Amino acid sequence: MRSLFVISAAILAASIAPAAQAAPMTYGCDTAAGRFSAIEVELPGAGLVVSGTITPNEFRKDAQWAPGAWVRIETGDGQNSAEVRFISVAKAKEGALTLGGKVAGAERKGDPQLAAIGKPFAFSIQVLGPSEVLVAAGSQKAKLPAAMGDKVKLTVACSTGDFVFSDLEWKSAP
Repeated sequence: MRSLFVISAAILAASIAPAAQAAPMTYGCDTAAGRFSAIEVELPGAGLVVSGTITPNEFRKDAQWAPGAWVRIETGDGQNSAEVRFISVAKAKEGALTLGGKVAGAERKGDPQLAAIGKPFAFSIQVLGPSEVLVAAGSQKAKLPAAMGDKVKLTVACSTGDFVFSDLEWKSAP
């Protein structure tokens, strides 16, 4: 009983810490076929930097859901966003890494880059100014003219597979 109290207190203390000052963490996102898992956090938008590494370990088969992992920041109304997305392709040993987002409700996607299962790739999403976001992953970089505003929702998620988000952190740039 005492250990349950200590664990509960530790979880409560971690949840009270300022969300914009999170220390690097590892998120093992391992889901069954046809399922997803996500971390969602509301953060200040100005100067936000989200970074880490994604390692796709295993894809699972499902008739309707494609295996994938993504990191996205978006405005409360969903009209502006920036994301890094990794989705499996027909071959079970690789996936397509894509940078994209929404600008005033219109979707924008870069050219997909193939990435192998089992090999980590670094990513970052950085709010550069009131209406500019830099998204990078693998060997790709893209600037989006997306207005993020004062607050954004950060989503780190996966579906239908085993993905590890390492050195995952979000912070406000000085």
